[in-house]
Amino acid sequence: MSLKIKALLQLIALVIASIASILLVDSVVTYVSRETLVDAVGFGLLGGMLYLGYTLLLSRLESQETLDKIQQDLKK
Repeated sequence: MSLKIKALLQLIALVIASIASILLVDSVVTYVSRETLVDAVGFGLLGGMLYLGYTLLLSRLESQETLDKIQQDLKK
């Protein structure tokens, strides 16, 4: 398959995904109450913040472990 055909197929998929996303958001706004949306966004933000904190702590521990390993290798 040529690159031009791949690019065309990916563009078509992107347009279809965009249209589907717009329809999904429109349906959610139409059929779900405002309070439910506010709660869902709040829980989403809380979950995102917890995941960010976990990722930061994990990165700090991994970098400390790497530094300890480098330090041990230098002592040899």
